[in-house]
Amino acid sequence: CGLCCGGVLFTSVICSTATEARRMEDLGSPVAMKEGLASFPQPCNHLAESRCSVYADRPGRCRQFECELLKQVGREDQPIGRAREIIRETRTAADRLKAKLNELGNTDEEVPLAYRCDQVMDNPTDKTDEWWESYAEFNLHLRKVQALLRQHFYEPIVGG
Repeated sequence: CGLCCGGVLFTSVICSTATEARRMEDLGSPVAMKEGLASFPQPCNHLAESRCSVYADRPGRCRQFECELLKQVGREDQPIGRAREIIRETRTAADRLKAKLNELGNTDEEVPLAYRCDQVMDNPTDKTDEWWESYAEFNLHLRKVQALLRQHFYEPIVGG
């Protein structure tokens, strides 16, 4: 569905090996080193209309990752039709959140959604009443997206 690559689920992908990091750089990904690990940011620059444009050459982490919803469909715990509805609902919620971020002045769509939200929450000073109203709506949209991701996409926390 592309939510994992689109900056909604994750902020970056860690490359498994130095060879993989070089391959991703050769494919045009902006690979960076952080704390000794090579990674590239999300949203992925290879995501095009919910599809990976380098699917055959995608990193190992991308090959191995399955969200909880996909696992449920694979186990037949979740009907495929319902899974598609959940994906549509999550995309719509994420799009509404992005629109609210744009209203609040955070328009860089190349930054992961979580970072954009953090930037808005960390800088709420000297704003108008209209901005604060949008900020309240932003918080509602953020909570909706977070709830959908926790409920359907992230692996459940054991004992939590």
